[in-house]
Amino acid sequence: MIAPALSPSSPLNRKDGNGNESKVNVPKYALLMLLNAIGIHWFNHTVVYRRLTPTEKLHGTESCNLSYRLALSRMVSNQYTKHLSRLTQPTFVLIGEDDEVFSAEAYEPLYSKHCGAEVHVIPNHNHNGVIQTMEALGKVAQWLRGVLEKR
Repeated sequence: MIAPALSPSSPLNRKDGNGNESKVNVPKYALLMLLNAIGIHWFNHTVVYRRLTPTEKLHGTESCNLSYRLALSRMVSNQYTKHLSRLTQPTFVLIGEDDEVFSAEAYEPLYSKHCGAEVHVIPNHNHNGVIQTMEALGKVAQWLRGVLEKR
């Protein structure tokens, strides 16, 4: 998993007012949840999340607007500890030390407590940088080789 989101209530979300605030359109989100519950998925492309980061703080790779569909794919639920405890296969979590969305230092304690996933924090990488560098890809490859050697 690369800089995974779990839930708005998880300890991973930054709460330091780092200029990376966002806004979720809760009424629209709730309406789309109701429509989906009765089998209507026609409006899942509707934007429900907007990142309010000032333009000068953007690095150009952010997703500043998320559709309902994309927002759902990024979160599990408020019962995230239950989902983490179900991870029984080898799991690798990669996060950038300078992640502007999540608190990198919160990942290891949370994942080790609930599932024992291997957490790697890469220095000098931001939220999206962990998918764009050879250093990050090298960490993933190294972990995969280790998993394959154990089998």
